Amino acid sequence: MLVGRAMAGDLLHGRDLFASICDTGAVLAGRLGLGRGVADSISQQFERWDGRGGPHGLARAEIALPARGSEVATQALLLHQAGGADAAMSMLRDRSGGWCAPAMAEAFRRHG
Repeated sequence: MLVGRAMAGDLLHGRDLFASICDTGAVLAGRLGLGRGVADSISQQFERWDGRGGPHGLARAEIALPARGSEVATQALLLHQAGGADAAMSMLRDRSGGWCAPAMAEAFRRHG
């Protein structure tokens, strides 16, 4: 619920919350020996294709491929839970090129 409110912009310190989640996950991945690629992808979990995400403000190809896919899946899951499959598919169409990587959104719409 707290993360959902932060994603909607209703949380005063939302960016700090997302940075903490990303940093903690990346550290844990490192401690578990999961590799730099996994840690990088976790640290980029809340980045947006258009660069308006966080915590690092990365955009497009700066975002690791697994993080791009994970963000599309996360967004689709949240919208599916809130409004069903049609809402999730509509959201992917609307957020493609902004929140979500266009190629990832299209792949999810075709195969998700």
